[in-house]
Amino acid sequence: MSPTNTEHGEQPGPILIVVTIGWIILFAYLLLTSDPPDLGPIRLRSFEDPGHLFGSLLLGFLVFLVIARWGIRPGRAAFLSLAATLVFLGGLEVLQELRPGRGYQQLDIQLNLAGSAAGVALAWIFDRIRRNRQRQVREHPPQPSSD
Repeated sequence: MSPTNTEHGEQPGPILIVVTIGWIILFAYLLLTSDPPDLGPIRLRSFEDPGHLFGSLLLGFLVFLVIARWGIRPGRAAFLSLAATLVFLGGLEVLQELRPGRGYQQLDIQLNLAGSAAGVALAWIFDRIRRNRQRQVREHPPQPSSD
């Protein structure tokens, strides 16, 4: 058995865990700061609504991949991923009320919900394709060439 396999599934690799934790920290910072940094000529404050949508999509995608790699059935992994993502993002929205220059907005919650659901759905599709390919390789290993 390879080091990433367990009886219940695959363990998430260290890169996936580091990327997920890094995104959680960065996204929390961007949602809680009253003045997001500029990226050269790009002013992040002007991308707030698309930022909520994209950020929560990426978060839902990553959280699903981490949870699904522990061998949890895809349906349950999707539910847990969506619930965890929404609780986290809902908590950040509540914390925004305590920050000067930030505040709760209903649109943010809606964008977080839509983005999280889309991210989990995309990750579920991605994971299903990946598992099908792995199964096909196990069931029909490539034959050595006769050259």
